Amino acid sequence: METIELLQGRTDSNLTPLFLVHAVSGLALPYFALGPLDSSDLARPVYGITSPTYSDLRYQLPASLDKLAAEYVSRIRREIQSTGPYLLGGWSMGGMIAVKMAQIFEAMGQRVERVIMVDSANPETMSQLRESPELEKRANGLFEAIASRMTTGPSNLDYDGSSCACSVCSSCASSCYSQDGTEESLDDEIDLLDRDLIFCRMRQHIKNGLEIISEAGQKGFLRRKCSTGAVLIRCTTFKPPYRRALPTKHKGTMGWKSSDFDGGLQVIDFSGDHDGAFDRHHVGELTEILRRVLSAL
Repeated sequence: METIELLQGRTDSNLTPLFLVHAVSGLALPYFALGPLDSSDLARPVYGITSPTYSDLRYQLPASLDKLAAEYVSRIRREIQSTGPYLLGGWSMGGMIAVKMAQIFEAMGQRVERVIMVDSANPETMSQLRESPELEKRANGLFEAIASRMTTGPSNLDYDGSSCACSVCSSCASSCYSQDGTEESLDDEIDLLDRDLIFCRMRQHIKNGLEIISEAGQKGFLRRKCSTGAVLIRCTTFKPPYRRALPTKHKGTMGWKSSDFDGGLQVIDFSGDHDGAFDRHHVGELTEILRRVLSAL
């Protein structure tokens, strides 16, 4: 899996590329469900960002949202687009990361056209999670919900990823050795399409994601405002058991303030639910909302 992968559009387009950052699973796969966001002959390129944990066995999960955002900024500049303007977005945790990335780009003197958040809450609304005994339970619930969407057959949802030997677990590490016991090159991306290995890494990524989101909220997420504007696409449907946030928390702006963004904050309601935002019966509406937002830039 490429860390930054073209989802749609033309790389020779004169429109600013859109980078969509993964949610808490670490996978950009849900973004493939989007319909075309630009129907022109030279359609805007749209890239998905997947956590390097799925392609590099040496990768260490990040210690903070700031470090993760800085890493993705570096990769974008090195691999895709060295100078601005930039256009950033993401679903859930991905929107939080995109906001941090915008601040980093702006500190470099680069312009960010917009940050687009798909049902992303301000981490300050989740600051209590790190100290909560429910963190493990919540991480497992999220993992089971995401894994069930990725497979229609029996899955190893009870996989125990506690026996870490590489950056994630010993089962992952074993895949980097050939049959004769010699270590294969780790310089090339390693194919981790085996379902159990993906699920193992995903479980660890989700737990890590919840921890660093909570830590960011405790420290105060936006210590300075963004120079750009933001769009919040807010889900209005709430489904248990994995969606535990009360609807009252999502009235208004999900913890964001217009004053957080020099370019203002636009809120657009979306009839889907958070966990199923990219499911077949919701993604058409979400595609149309994103098309309208992008066409107005």
